[in-house]
Amino acid sequence: MMDIAGISALAITLLKDGAWMPFAVLVIGVLVWLMLRAQKEQTLANREDAQKREAKLMAFVDENKAEALAREDRLMEHLTKTEEVQTRIVSTLERMEMRMQYIERAVNIEPKEEDAA
Repeated sequence: MMDIAGISALAITLLKDGAWMPFAVLVIGVLVWLMLRAQKEQTLANREDAQKREAKLMAFVDENKAEALAREDRLMEHLTKTEEVQTRIVSTLERMEMRMQYIERAVNIEPKEEDAA
C-alpha cells in the first residue's frame, strides 16, 4: 500500500512541477495519429467509391459506343440501299430515253434540240 501511495504522491508532484507537458504531447500525438488513420480510411473509401463510379461510367460509355456503332451500321445499310435504288432509277431513265429516241427515229420525228445536244 505504501508503494501505491508513494507512486501517487510522486505522480502528483511531477504533474505539479510540469511533467504533464510530455503527457500532453503524447495525447496530442495519439489524437493526431487517430485523425490521420481515420482520414486514410476515408480516403480509401472515397477511392473505392470513385473506382466503382468510374467502372459504371465506363460500362455506360461502352454501351453507348455499341449503340452508336449499331446505328452507324444501320445508317450505312440504308444509304447503300438508297444508292442502289437511285442507280436503278437512273438506269431506267436512260433506257427510257434511248427507247424514246428509237421511237422518234422509227416514226421519223425530228429529235428535239435538247435531245440532240
